[in-house]
Amino acid sequence: MTALSIEDQLKEQIQRAARELECPKDLSERVWESSRRHIGQTSVPRKPSGQTRLFRKAALACAAAFLLTAAVIASGFVSPVMAETLGKLPFVQNIFRLAGDFGLQSAVDKGLVKEMRISDTRNGFTLSAVQVLYDGTRASVALQLDEAGHPASLFSPVKDNGIVQQPSKGKGSFNRLEAQIRGAKGNVAWVLGPGADASSAIVTVSVASDESTRRPAMPDQYTLSLEISLNGIHEPFQLDIPVRKNTSNRVLSLNTGKTFGKLSWKLDEMESSPVSTRLFLQTSGMTADGREMYFDVVDEQGNEAGWIDIYRYRLQDGRKQLDLLYEPLAADTRSITIKPFLYVYKDAPDNRIAEIDSHGNWTKEYIPELQLTIPLQKQ
Repeated sequence: MTALSIEDQLKEQIQRAARELECPKDLSERVWESSRRHIGQTSVPRKPSGQTRLFRKAALACAAAFLLTAAVIASGFVSPVMAETLGKLPFVQNIFRLAGDFGLQSAVDKGLVKEMRISDTRNGFTLSAVQVLYDGTRASVALQLDEAGHPASLFSPVKDNGIVQQPSKGKGSFNRLEAQIRGAKGNVAWVLGPGADASSAIVTVSVASDESTRRPAMPDQYTLSLEISLNGIHEPFQLDIPVRKNTSNRVLSLNTGKTFGKLSWKLDEMESSPVSTRLFLQTSGMTADGREMYFDVVDEQGNEAGWIDIYRYRLQDGRKQLDLLYEPLAADTRSITIKPFLYVYKDAPDNRIAEIDSHGNWTKEYIPELQLTIPLQKQ
């Protein structure tokens, strides 16, 4: 595994930019060499003509973009504002902004994302961790795969309808992953999702419940070790990523809920950060056909918080504890409404094939008698 120097990162960015912008093959080397010396001494060329002028304009545009990136990255400091600017350039890919959930995109805007370049190379393939974000509940890492300096297929992109395409099984495509926190597997759980294109992906790591207690707390600072195996490459890639919590989380003890018939739920606690919203709920009862409750969360404007993950475990008295993780709510949210629902299945209870709505989502049956609006501002 290699943590690239600023100089190596800069040279790699310049070479990548030359390919993506279709500049002359040797231009990246020329710009790199000139930027190592100085930028100051220039002369005004005579007015070129025809095709030469067109070429020179393109070359100057490419060189200007390279030198802008070079000057910023080589300075050793990238402010949130400058990171935002660079993330919009075509050769500086901001995977969280382009492919992340609302929480990751919001974190980019707030300057909470750490940019990095921690890499490991096997058989001509280089796998890099390029962004990391951690709010104490989930750690998200953006991965980028290159083969001999060119983007390689790591993970299938998402279709226009939001469904992930059939996973690629070609050389370099994802095979398996093992995640450790401080060298221990424990109850570490992970989810791999699509990135900005086929050469990138986003790994989300959290700590799972052991089905008898709630999800344990994660440390504020640790080394996240990812061992990633790719198809067609014998040796796994090893990435050791420093992770540090950099959000201020708000925890509310609420102890409120609702009952209707044989179904009931109670919200014990809510934890919110700029990156996620976490609810601890207890439920009891189920429907006659054996279906269990799930929960949507909306703010006072009707904006629904997207799901990230869910853990469920049974308490000794038969109730169930749910540890639910959602995308973040806006900082000025005045209230939330908990909306319990049941998934609709074809020919339930014998058939557990979900009904699909017109948008390709599982059909939900809301239970209005169990909905509850909870004020937040005075908590």
